[in-house]
Amino acid sequence: MTVIAAYNDGERIWIGSDSAGTADELQADTGSKLIQKFRYVIGHAISYRVADIIRESKNFPKNINNLKDLATFRNILKEELAKDLADGLITQEDLLSELLIISPYGIFVIEDGFQIHKIFLGYYAIGGGAELAFGALSLANQLKLKNGKKVVTAVVAAAIKHCTSCGGKCYVRSMIFLG
Repeated sequence: MTVIAAYNDGERIWIGSDSAGTADELQADTGSKLIQKFRYVIGHAISYRVADIIRESKNFPKNINNLKDLATFRNILKEELAKDLADGLITQEDLLSELLIISPYGIFVIEDGFQIHKIFLGYYAIGGGAELAFGALSLANQLKLKNGKKVVTAVVAAAIKHCTSCGGKCYVRSMIFLG
């Protein structure tokens, strides 16, 4: 599992991830779970094959400005995953992958089952450490904290410290928020 957390501080949207890859009792440092793709950053949870497809595909939209762009992204990803599933390269579990996406136009999520949403809270989290992250992000939002980098770094660090399915290092990226 993992933790991916996003926070909009009004000027920039920040996204952070841990770096632990876990399987049962095994945990390894797998590096950043954040992928820069054109004009957006994607945080991935559950499936590293999904991350590989995102990194390798040239077919995704150049921008994610709205739900139509996100639906295009999702549909391309579903097609690629269907091919992998038919070829036996992935399992049904890989289809449960969650993605948290930031762009200059907001925070978006693709949940397991390929449901898509634009997030209007100003923050969001996915992965095994999401509950812990939501509490910390909610507090930061209520306090109207403006240093999004510090917020996301602290949230991911708390999940790494207190959630057994999170670990490793914290990676952070951002985008200017255009609204």
